[in-house]
Amino acid sequence: MGEEFGGGRGSDYEVRGVRSEQEMRFERGRAASYRRLRFREEHQITILTVGFSLLVFMLPVIFPYANNLTPIVLLLTGMILLAGCFFQSQRRFPVNITTWIGGLAMLVIGIWELQAQRTPFDSLLPVMIFAGVLVGTFLTGQF
Repeated sequence: MGEEFGGGRGSDYEVRGVRSEQEMRFERGRAASYRRLRFREEHQITILTVGFSLLVFMLPVIFPYANNLTPIVLLLTGMILLAGCFFQSQRRFPVNITTWIGGLAMLVIGIWELQAQRTPFDSLLPVMIFAGVLVGTFLTGQF
């Protein structure tokens, strides 16, 4: 019966465009599975970004006798945050504006401190900027 309408495309229900309840449940399940996978992937990227940033914050603790690691910590953390932003936006995930601003601020201030050899607030500056990113993320409601 289906061959006379569509040349053997399938059952009569498929030819008329009517889907069964089982087919619709299957499609909804696939869509939900895809959303869960994307949600999990977005959180993995966020956790990796925060984890690498925290590892970079540990550099002054690991190398206590190194001379003024603050510009290097700012540069590396800014690069990590911006890399996470670019990767997430490439994958079409939402990226909070405070993450972009914080990463760019860390990168620019790190370059400025490498050139000027002056560090306002010394090793507290990277922590203050990172805390500002976290507070801004919380205030905008995008986690």
